[in-house]
Amino acid sequence: LTNGGNITLGAGSEGIYGNESTSIINAGNITGISVSGTGIYAESTNAMSINNSGTIELNGDKSIGIYGKGTGIKNITNSGTIKIGNSSNANNPGIGIYSIGADTITNSGTILSGDNSIGIYSTNGTINQNSNIQTGNAGIGIYADGATVNLNTGSSITAGNNGAIGVYALNGVNIVNSGTTSVGSNSYGYALKSGSNLVNNSDTTLENNGVLVYGDAAGIINNNGKVSMNGSNIIGFYTVN
Repeated sequence: LTNGGNITLGAGSEGIYGNESTSIINAGNITGISVSGTGIYAESTNAMSINNSGTIELNGDKSIGIYGKGTGIKNITNSGTIKIGNSSNANNPGIGIYSIGADTITNSGTILSGDNSIGIYSTNGTINQNSNIQTGNAGIGIYADGATVNLNTGSSITAGNNGAIGVYALNGVNIVNSGTTSVGSNSYGYALKSGSNLVNNSDTTLENNGVLVYGDAAGIINNNGKVSMNGSNIIGFYTVN
């Protein structure tokens, strides 16, 4: 299935719905302003590839750009643009790419998420981040639960202000950062919980009241990069438990 046209979503709608499909390609535009829209919904018990080289822009509350579900392993690639608007509730946010299962997500394009929203959400998968992710205030760039996170050369994560987090990791996530991370005021580069690990090989810029790494029962944290503090009341590494 290939879309090269323009799709406009209504409330609770899906632009492309793939059930047991082998390949979904969006090279067009999927847009929406209504609540709970999904650009691409893909569910399968078999292997599937999902590729967005176009634009998915959903400004309605609780919307999801690409949703991958099912026991089949999916390769989800974004080389285009995914833009998700603000979320009214951080506990029920809009998400750029949402994957449940041992899927591989590769971002070589741009993912923009609004206030309280999430760029990429992966449970037990692998994330290859090669390009740009930018969050709004109190947003999360990458939410990883039991996943592997590779922030490769060329990766750029910019966390907004007021409690935004570049990467939130729990349940034994392994993160290797070879890209760049910028953290806004009162925000965090990484939040590591329940045995999650980080190797940071790159430089980071922090603003007022920012924290590079917050670890709560975290695993191993190794820093090989430079931390630049542009402001006051900044913490490089904060660990508890």
